[in-house]
Amino acid sequence: MIGIVGTLLGAALGFVALRWLLSGLGDVMPELSITATLSGQTWSTTLVLGVLVVALAPLLNIRKLQRMDIPATLRVVE
Repeated sequence: MIGIVGTLLGAALGFVALRWLLSGLGDVMPELSITATLSGQTWSTTLVLGVLVVALAPLLNIRKLQRMDIPATLRVVE
């Protein structure tokens, strides 16, 4: 869920920032008429990659988690 929400929020805010930047560019250089567009394929690729990154991130700590002595760690917390 975090991967989906984070990816959609990041892509939407990035698109808003892109449109804002391009609207300012039209005032400075009117000969460059660039339109900000995103296709459905771009949205789906972004969503899939964002979810995969969030899902696979815990694998970077797998060796540390396997070596961790959880009962001893919980005793320290008590």
